[in-house]
Amino acid sequence: MFFNKNSLHILNLFLSNERYNIKQLEEILKIKKRSILANVSVINDFLRIHKIKGIIEKENYFYIEEKESTKIKGFLSEAPLGALERREYMLLKIFFSEKVILSKDFLEIDVTRRTINNDLQSLRNQILEYDLKILSTSIEGVFLEGKERNIRVSFVKYLTRYFIQKNKYHNLFEKLINSRLKKEELKKAQDIILNLSKKMDVKLPIEYFYKLVALILVSCYREDKRCDFYEEDKNSKYILKNTNCGIFINFFKINEVSNLKQYEIDTIIDVFLCFDKKNFVKKSDYRIDVFFKRLEEKLNIDIQTKSIISIKVLKIIEISRLKKELGLSTDEKIGILWDKYKEYYFEISSIIKEVIPEIYDEDILYLTIFIKDNLDSTILKDKKNKRILIIDDSFEKMYGKIVLSYLKKNYYIDILKIINSYECDESLIERYELDFILSLSEIEIRELKIPVLNIKVENILKNSYRLESYGVLKK
Repeated sequence: MFFNKNSLHILNLFLSNERYNIKQLEEILKIKKRSILANVSVINDFLRIHKIKGIIEKENYFYIEEKESTKIKGFLSEAPLGALERREYMLLKIFFSEKVILSKDFLEIDVTRRTINNDLQSLRNQILEYDLKILSTSIEGVFLEGKERNIRVSFVKYLTRYFIQKNKYHNLFEKLINSRLKKEELKKAQDIILNLSKKMDVKLPIEYFYKLVALILVSCYREDKRCDFYEEDKNSKYILKNTNCGIFINFFKINEVSNLKQYEIDTIIDVFLCFDKKNFVKKSDYRIDVFFKRLEEKLNIDIQTKSIISIKVLKIIEISRLKKELGLSTDEKIGILWDKYKEYYFEISSIIKEVIPEIYDEDILYLTIFIKDNLDSTILKDKKNKRILIIDDSFEKMYGKIVLSYLKKNYYIDILKIINSYECDESLIERYELDFILSLSEIEIRELKIPVLNIKVENILKNSYRLESYGVLKK
């Protein structure tokens, strides 16, 4: 297209009618202020030529007026395809066709034959991950070669991406898809998934909803293609263990969804089981177990016994995997809640990226917020300040006073007394109705009726996980 990648990304960001300051843009786009301003200038110069008002800066915030946003969307839908859009359009056209004749089927994208040949070579490399080939001959034109199942899986991926980000696509995509898929077919596929969602009382994330819609549409569209679905599906045994498997099968029969292959049925069931709160079945993935174990060790928490957190974490990871597969990103504004959750975010991010690298940064943020908030609400039975006592044997209780000042400023906590280790006894604990004791002393405190947290001063100031694991809320 007429913009470079960054300019187009920035423009699409503002078409949602959001307002951003420079700091937020730097965090979302991962580029510096100088590059952002340069790209904004390029965008505005180009739009000015077409008599469209571009990105406005007012009171340190950048935005596009709503009426101008509508004009820009209309303009973009008629503008020439960019390189990535062009290749995706060509690939969808190949998926929809038995063969494609270069001399007539790509006239609408208005580029040279040499550019088309270069795009085809890029596409050949792109679909190698599905074990597919794009072949071309002077007689047969351009066509796909590979297992039917692999063709369907990759077809579903690109169709799903279109449905989710439809408003960002050129109008050529809409024309192509509307010419090959009838509106009633699309509505029927949507109704099948919606009705199944109601029947199972499961609310699917939009990414998975459209994936299943695309799966049904592709299965119908390629119903008469050659079949090579004889291999045993690896999910079948896992799915058959679920008591609701029969409900799905009967639903497909009643709704006359007879064209679906076994792996497609299993895929639909698999997705619903993943997001079914009542009948959730954990998938077999050792990496998730490793993530939980390392997280528990690092943060001194117990997630395995908290099934709600465990299920939610698994669902976030599943959604992130699909977004990664589809090449989607929500551009979550990570900086907005940074201060409140940043310590947890860094630790969770370092663990999960090592164990499950395909997860997106914005999903790690969501995961962090969910885990932190749920741990707070689970550990704390109410919002009352925790009552603690500090043990400090330093000269004139110097360290205890430093910790006292820090904790009162940053936590909901009542520190009733700073004492020496030799002063600690049961009568003191009962008198003050303490929740726990924070000991800065190297002397081991004898066993008491309440928890004693031994921690060094520098560890409290640098890292609050152990303190928060005792139910202390951060301000």
